[in-house]
Amino acid sequence: MSFRSDIERIVREWLNQQAIRHDPRIDTETLVARYLEMLNRRIEPRPRTVHFSDEISDSLGTLLRETHPEQQHKAVTAWGTVFFLYHLFAQGHNVNRFLSRRIRLLKKEDGLLWDWGMHHLHLNRAIESDGFVERSDYLLFAIVTKDDVYFVDVRTHRKPGRLEWVRQDLLKIVHSNWPHLTKSHKMTHGSGKPLTDEQVKALRMKNMNYVSVIHGDALLPIGGGTMADGSSAVCRMAAMRLLHEIDQHQKYFDTNRHEVTDGLAAAGIDVENTRFELVFLGSIESSHDVLVQALRDGSCLSKDLAGFGFVIVDSATRVPIVVTVNEPGRADHQAKQV
Repeated sequence: MSFRSDIERIVREWLNQQAIRHDPRIDTETLVARYLEMLNRRIEPRPRTVHFSDEISDSLGTLLRETHPEQQHKAVTAWGTVFFLYHLFAQGHNVNRFLSRRIRLLKKEDGLLWDWGMHHLHLNRAIESDGFVERSDYLLFAIVTKDDVYFVDVRTHRKPGRLEWVRQDLLKIVHSNWPHLTKSHKMTHGSGKPLTDEQVKALRMKNMNYVSVIHGDALLPIGGGTMADGSSAVCRMAAMRLLHEIDQHQKYFDTNRHEVTDGLAAAGIDVENTRFELVFLGSIESSHDVLVQALRDGSCLSKDLAGFGFVIVDSATRVPIVVTVNEPGRADHQAKQV
C-alpha cells in the first residue's frame, strides 16, 4: 500500500487519456504540480455568471466598424464569437476548444495565467481536425473563477514585439471594473515606478515576479506568480500540500490499519483481503453520495484530500473510507468508517 505510488499512477493515466506527453522520469512532486497546472489551464464546464468590462463595449463596437476588406469578415466573426462564448459559459458548456493548444503540453510556461490569472480565447467558430478552433486574429482576454467569468477585453493577435500578453492596460481594466479581484493582492506599504510593457515582457521571459503599479496601487501577481523554472507558484505549493495530505494518510492507515478494517467489518464488508487505495473522488459511484458528502465534513480526516479531488477507498468494493476525528489526535473507528 503506497498512496504516493497511487497518485503517480493515476495522474500518469489521466495525462495519457488527455494525450498529454510527459517524461516518465519526472519526479512525483513535479508530476503532481504539472497535473494541477493542466487543471488550471483548462476551464471546467459549469454554469457561470458572465461580466463585461466597460472597455470591452468599445472594443466590440470597433469590431463592427471594421472596414478593411481583408479583416471585415474576421472582425464580424470575432464579435459573434464573444456572444457565443457568453452563451457557452452561462450554460456551463465546454469552452476548452477556444483556448491555446498549450493545454496539451505538460512543460509549457504560461505567464499570462500564472501572473494575472488571465486566459485568452481565440475568437473563431471553425473547428480544426485536432478539436481546437482555428487560430484567430482576435483574442478574448478573460478571468475565470469557480462561479464567474470576467470578459476583460478583445484584442488583436500578434502585436509588434509580442506585447499582447504583457499589456498592463489589461490589468488596469480588471482593477478598475472588478476591484474585488485585486483587493487581496494589494500591498499596503511600498512605492515604486510603474514598469513599461517591454520591461514586463523581459521579466516574464526570465520567469521573474514583479509588483505592478496600477492607478497608484501596488499589486502582487493575482495569478499567484511564477517559479524560477517557469511553472505556477500556486500549483507548486498546492502539490506540496496535496502530497503532505497523502503522506499523512499513509501514516494514519499504516498505524491504524486494524482499527479501520474493524470498522469496515462492522459495516458488513469482507476485509479478508482488504487493500486501501488512493483514487479520484470523481470515480466513486453515485450510490456512495452520502459517504462522499461525509468526506467534506469539517471533522473528517480526509476533508482536505477530498478538496483536491482524491479519496482513500477499499480497493475491492470501491467504498470510500470516512474517518471522523472527534478530538485532536483521536479518530472514531466505529461505523462511521464507511
